Parts: sequence; structure tokens; C-alpha cells
Amino acid sequence: MSARMRTSVAVLAAAGALALPTTPAAAEGVGTTAVTWSVSLGTAKAEGTRRFEGTSLVAEGRLSNTGPGCYSVWTQVTHDFVPGPAVRNATLCGPGAVDVLVRRDYWLPTMTGRITVCEGSANTATCAPWKSLV
Repeated sequence: MSARMRTSVAVLAAAGALALPTTPAAAEGVGTTAVTWSVSLGTAKAEGTRRFEGTSLVAEGRLSNTGPGCYSVWTQVTHDFVPGPAVRNATLCGPGAVDVLVRRDYWLPTMTGRITVCEGSANTATCAPWKSLV
């Protein structure tokens, strides 16, 4: 086999390895084990755990508030370096607590997810710093 043919075979084999399907469980440090997350802003705090179920990223927990005003939990997924829209997942007005459940399709290796708490429920204008879910 010529050197040119060997190089072509090696390139095709490498390309085929890159094209293999990847699941969250196959990534280093990523599995079904729950990992904690926590975000606070003003009198509100959201906290819980995230895990992978098949090809879904699942975050669940509680949004609590000890004061007046409304707060919301927002998530955002970025795929292939393109941020998707921010999605409001829970809102709480006044003191109390509500459950938070986020289930998003997840494709490795070029996807990330993040979560935050924002004032109000209309947008992400006034928020705590985003926290990674991955």
C-alpha cells in the first residue's frame, strides 16, 4: 500500500471516530450521578440537583423567597456555540417556595446548559450570575 493510500485510510478512520454518536454518560465526569446547583438573588434562592437521564439534562429543586417581589428561575442551552433562548422555568411572588423542574434535550460534546434567578418574570434583565449545569 502506498504512503498516500495509508494516509487516506488513516484520515477516513479518524473522521469515522469523530462521527460516532456520543451520549452524556460517555463524557468524562458526566453521568447519572446528581450534582448540586445553587443560585441566589436578593431575597430569593434556587437550589437543587442536576443529572442526566438518557439524552436529557434534568435539573430539579426549589425556588424560595423570604421577601416581597417576584423572582423567576431561567435556563439557557448553548449548542455548537450558539446560545438558545432563555426559558423561564418557575416564578414565585412573595414569601414561600415552589418546585423547579427543568428537562432539556442534551447532545454532547458541543452543548452546555446554565441556570439563573432573575427579578420579575418578564425577562433576564436583572439576574444573578449564570451558573453552569454541566
